[in-house]
Amino acid sequence: NSFVDAWFMEMTSTWLEDYVYNDVNDYLQYLPKLFRNADNKKFNSYDGWFEYGNSIYLHMLEKEFGPKSVPAVWNNIKSKSAIPALDTWLKIQGSSFAATHNLYASWLYFTGNRSQPDMYFPEAADYPQLILSSGQDAAEEDLPALSMRHVLLSAEPNFLYRAGLSATSSGGLFNFLGTSSIVQSAVRFGSSQLLSPQDNGQIILIMTDSQESDLSGLKYSIRLSQPVLAQNPLLVKKEMQSVDFLNVPPFSTLRIFNLNGVLVQTIISDNMQFGKVSWNLKDRLGHWAASGIYLYQLRNKDSSFLGKFSVVRQ
Repeated sequence: NSFVDAWFMEMTSTWLEDYVYNDVNDYLQYLPKLFRNADNKKFNSYDGWFEYGNSIYLHMLEKEFGPKSVPAVWNNIKSKSAIPALDTWLKIQGSSFAATHNLYASWLYFTGNRSQPDMYFPEAADYPQLILSSGQDAAEEDLPALSMRHVLLSAEPNFLYRAGLSATSSGGLFNFLGTSSIVQSAVRFGSSQLLSPQDNGQIILIMTDSQESDLSGLKYSIRLSQPVLAQNPLLVKKEMQSVDFLNVPPFSTLRIFNLNGVLVQTIISDNMQFGKVSWNLKDRLGHWAASGIYLYQLRNKDSSFLGKFSVVRQ
C-alpha cells in the first residue's frame, strides 16, 4: 500500500519529526495552507503540502490516545489501507475514524486567538485561525467525500436551542459549538443537539463526511428548546444566589414543588417574549432550599411544561 498511502506516510513522518524534536516545530510552516483549505478538501489529499500540515491530526491522536497510537495504526496497514487501518484501531479504543475526523475538525476551530492548549492542540496559539463560511446556504451545500466544513451561524443569545442537520444520503457527522469550549460528541445527520449560542449570538456548525461518497440534500434546522434549568443537577455553592430557568414562554407562572407535592416557591414572569426566570433558591418562608429533588411547572395561557431537577449543596 506504499503508493496508495503515500499521503499517510508523509503525515506520519512530519508528526514523528515533531515528536522526536519537539522544539523544532518545522511542521508549522505547512499550517497556513492547511487552514486556508481545510474545508471541502479530502482528508487523504496528496498534493505536496496538504499532507504535511494534516499531520496535526496525528498530534490530536497522540494527545487523545497516547504516542503509541500512531505505530499501532501502522501495524494494521500491513493488511489494509490507511483509513480502514485507522478505523480498525480506533474502534478497539471505543472510537472510529468518523468520530475522530469530526473531533479533528472541532479542534481546528480552537487555534490562534481561540486556542485552548490544555484541552486541544498544545501549540494551537502558534497555529493560524480558521476562516469560517457563513450563513444557512453554506450549511446546506453538498459536502464532498472525506471532507469537513465549518459554518458560522447565528441565533439570539441567552436561549437554549435544538439544532439539527439532515441529508438525503446516509452517513456524515455534525457538531455545534456555542458558549462552551467543551466539544460535544458528534451525532449523525438526521439527529439534533442542544446548544446555547455564544454571547454575541454565534453558533459554529462543524460537519464531516468520512465516507468515499458525497453528502447531498443537506438541510439545517434550529428551534427553541423547551424550558430548562440552566444547570441540572444544580450544584449550589455558598456564593451562589440564584439559578435561571431558560426559554420560559411569555407571561408564565413558575411553581416549584418538593417530592411530597408541597409548594416551595411561586414566581410570576412578566416577560413579553421568551426569556429567562431566576429563582433565588429560597422557599416561600425565606429559607434556603435544601438538597434534594424538586419538580417545577411552567404555565401560561397557551402552554404548560413539567420538569424535574436536583439541588446538591456543596
